[in-house]
Amino acid sequence: MTTVKELIEPVIHGGAIVLCLYVLFWAWKTTRDEKKITEMRLKFLKTIMVFSILILIISGAIEIAKRVLDHKSLVEAYQISMHDIGLNAFLGAIFEPQRTHEKDNYCYAGRAPNGFLREVCTNPIFQDFSTNHMVQRLWADPRKKGSFIKAIKEDKDGNALSVTFIRKGWGCDISIKQKDNMTAFTENFNKIVIQLQADNECIKSLKAAGTDSLGFRLRLVDGRNNHWSWGKTDDVKGVVSAHYLTTDSMNRELSLKDGEVHSFEFDINNRKNWAIFKSDGGIAPIQSPDCRFKFISMVILEPGIIPKKGIVPYFEEDPYKHKRFLSDSPINAASGLPIEGRLFIKKIYFE
Repeated sequence: MTTVKELIEPVIHGGAIVLCLYVLFWAWKTTRDEKKITEMRLKFLKTIMVFSILILIISGAIEIAKRVLDHKSLVEAYQISMHDIGLNAFLGAIFEPQRTHEKDNYCYAGRAPNGFLREVCTNPIFQDFSTNHMVQRLWADPRKKGSFIKAIKEDKDGNALSVTFIRKGWGCDISIKQKDNMTAFTENFNKIVIQLQADNECIKSLKAAGTDSLGFRLRLVDGRNNHWSWGKTDDVKGVVSAHYLTTDSMNRELSLKDGEVHSFEFDINNRKNWAIFKSDGGIAPIQSPDCRFKFISMVILEPGIIPKKGIVPYFEEDPYKHKRFLSDSPINAASGLPIEGRLFIKKIYFE
């Protein structure tokens, strides 16, 4: 579908060229017969010439600015290759999301020239599953038969979200919304904390199959709709991907080996341990490693199985994919079927 920008830009450039040609034509005609040119027409031609030159200069300046911003985005994103950022990124850089303090709103103009207002929330509780707004999306690798993920709200020692899955291939994930269906304003917080609990029966089944724990990986969606993985940027033969970290900011393994509630902390003061996730998200300029998270719209958890020694995770078969260091669900020896992983997301909050 043709966008307004795609229609307007050729008209502006073409109009400026036509006006310049029109002026040149009359200049040539004037040299042929100076007596026929009137003072009024001369002023008119000069005005058109100045106007057309201004259009060309402005168009050129915009194009140069777009290229400079594109290059800046590349540098800030560890030389990640971005294609056709264009006018949307140019506007996104000018109108960086800013909270309006009179109301709990912020303006994001990276998607449309006039922008739009969206409410933000300053509550430190991102999600406690006491609301109707909980899950935005569930995804599992559709290429793999039997792969699935589902989420159900449960009252397990208070509100919790029960997540059941069979991980295969590229895995599965769950996108969790802010509890009031807003975007979280996080400038006053230093970290995001996630409380998780494994299902006891699931852990017993995994241990019987020779694998002792569930694991998870984390992504955040910021105010520009860019997706960030907890990890480092990797480059495999020129293809950029995310090399996920397996511990949190406190060096705790991102695993669940028992039925206890565990808290995991992730620094949001900067993005040095966050890698851009190019498979999802927007096309806005990518923030620099020193730029903190000011807005978080979604939290994405990728559950899986911590591989036992000797098991090769799927990413080794497909080295261009993001490296999560999680393996497929193991097989139950008695039934011959994959073991369903199950964990409870208790709370997500900021400190």
